[in-house]
Amino acid sequence: MNINNQHTILAKKLNMVILAIIVCTLWGSAPPLLKLSFDLFQITQQDFFSRILFGGYRFLLAGIFIVLFVKFFNTRNNKLTKQVFKHAFLLGLIMTFCQSLCFYTGLMFVKAMTSSVLMSSSIFINVGLALIFLKDEHFNYLQFTGLLIGLWGIIIFGNTSFSFITEFSLKGEGLLILGQLCNSIGMIYFKKIKNEVSIPLVTGVQTTFGALLLIILGLSFGGNVNILISNKATLIFTYLVILSALSFSIWTSLIKYNNIHDISVFLFLIPVIGSVTSYFIFGEAFTINKIISLVLISFAILIVNKPLTRKPMMSKI
Repeated sequence: MNINNQHTILAKKLNMVILAIIVCTLWGSAPPLLKLSFDLFQITQQDFFSRILFGGYRFLLAGIFIVLFVKFFNTRNNKLTKQVFKHAFLLGLIMTFCQSLCFYTGLMFVKAMTSSVLMSSSIFINVGLALIFLKDEHFNYLQFTGLLIGLWGIIIFGNTSFSFITEFSLKGEGLLILGQLCNSIGMIYFKKIKNEVSIPLVTGVQTTFGALLLIILGLSFGGNVNILISNKATLIFTYLVILSALSFSIWTSLIKYNNIHDISVFLFLIPVIGSVTSYFIFGEAFTINKIISLVLISFAILIVNKPLTRKPMMSKI
């Protein structure tokens, strides 16, 4: 399929919903597989720079894969121009390098369930930045209620309280939120440049550039990863590379043709899908609170993606 015609697919609501669910399913399966891969590659939780190096190798191959795909299948808009490199440099620095640093560092100092709730904050950051910087983004009270229902679902999923607010630390919770802010800034930036360059091409180049920075940092401080340590480890690593390539390219393309709040609400699915994946890989329990959480999140998605029938609560500020 020629990706020059992707607007005819990605702009349709049903296709957007299906693709967003696919992407969030891929992302949701990543944390359990990362946990398994760290065990297989013998990377401990304290070995921070080896984790950074692992992420760098993964994103490097994913970025190269995306660029090659665009070069072969997009026959009209696949040139690596100065404009592409300019945008990719900024996005790679913010969206891949800085976000990864914040994520891997913050994850060392917070509980897993707390991280799920905090990472869901990106949805609200996405919507807030979109309302401020994008004139075509509109949001009503019903949709805002949908986001709150989704957040409630995440809290029930984690069976957690808001104790992490009183235990807030910059090196833990603060860095996780900062990482989500980096991701949200990248999404807004992609939306801003959607008519200037090929979004899939910029996605591939920025992922590659950010990955190179991660690799340099990891190697400089003694990180060590043996990709060929075992067949099982290599197979999982290959899946993670393909996962990154597909999810990044599809998600940034969805950003181009859809409102950010319409697709951001699907991010609530990630921790729930991750729990389902953990159930099959590690045998972790899938409890009733997680089922209730999935119902609430599904309801939230339906509300947020309901067509606007009333005057928007907010628009461009």
